[in-house]
Amino acid sequence: MPDLGDPVRRSHLRTIDAELGREVLDHAYGSNLRLTGDLRHVGFSRADTRDFTLDHVDLGADISYDCDPLGYLTILEGRRGWAEYVRGGTTDQAGPGDLVMVAGPGDACTGRSSDLAVRGISLRWDLMTSATRDLRGDRPTAPMRFTRYRPADRAAVLHWRNLVDYVEDLLADGQEIVSARSLDAVGRLLSRTALIMFGSDSIAEETMRDEAQDRRDASEHAVNRAIAFMEEHADTELSVADIADAARVTPRSLQIAFRRHLGTTPMAYARRVRLDHARRDLLAGRDGDTVTAVASRWGFHNHGRFAAEYRELYGENPGDTRAR
Repeated sequence: MPDLGDPVRRSHLRTIDAELGREVLDHAYGSNLRLTGDLRHVGFSRADTRDFTLDHVDLGADISYDCDPLGYLTILEGRRGWAEYVRGGTTDQAGPGDLVMVAGPGDACTGRSSDLAVRGISLRWDLMTSATRDLRGDRPTAPMRFTRYRPADRAAVLHWRNLVDYVEDLLADGQEIVSARSLDAVGRLLSRTALIMFGSDSIAEETMRDEAQDRRDASEHAVNRAIAFMEEHADTELSVADIADAARVTPRSLQIAFRRHLGTTPMAYARRVRLDHARRDLLAGRDGDTVTAVASRWGFHNHGRFAAEYRELYGENPGDTRAR
């Protein structure tokens, strides 16, 4: 069961029951996958938000599949073994480190794999449709189409991998509860990135122009406006979108600006601001102010993680600061 109030639903399965494994995977991907072969074991874990999922899939032995169109846009990163994907007149083979889109909208897909382990992001089609409209602005939206099933270059693969690493850290068990608003922003970022990597040339060209503008807007003035807003709202849960609005730039421009001028991310800096406020309260030592109360006041609801981050930053436990 997910934690109370947690918008992320988590599930885990490891079984040697091939039929159960097939049933779970069919349900997970909204399609009849028609998996055949001797599945020695099936491992499947998922963190499911409203708009996207983060999956780890581990399939033993050699299998083949002949699946109907999927209920998601699914992008897989190879971790072990190899797989072959045949759809839309294109055949791709992928191994460890490779990135591949399983199928486009309405595409049936066949293929095979051997001792496959993958990490995957699955994006709901309505999220992809919304991202297409956002990227095309007010222009009429043509049917969604993709010009390729693999990224154009290694830089795109590394960019996606880093983005999914961030998502995995964000959704990990034991982390602080992520707000629905923050998950919406992450979903938009994933869907737009997917469109750029696999989408039409017109979207890519338009996005390149936007990226150039974002880099021009990533000024020190934008950073200063963002920091002032973080300080003023240190007791409020903020998203990158909130901070970017206050800094009068796009979220992407804000990320570029913080990397360029401070060597960090906006959310990492906002977290540091909240830690600084918590330290001030601990040093003040007001009656009745426990470490737990101070941590909660500044938005740290996972107190073990708060203590670890505090110790890493200030070189002492928060309790030691409080005891001074």
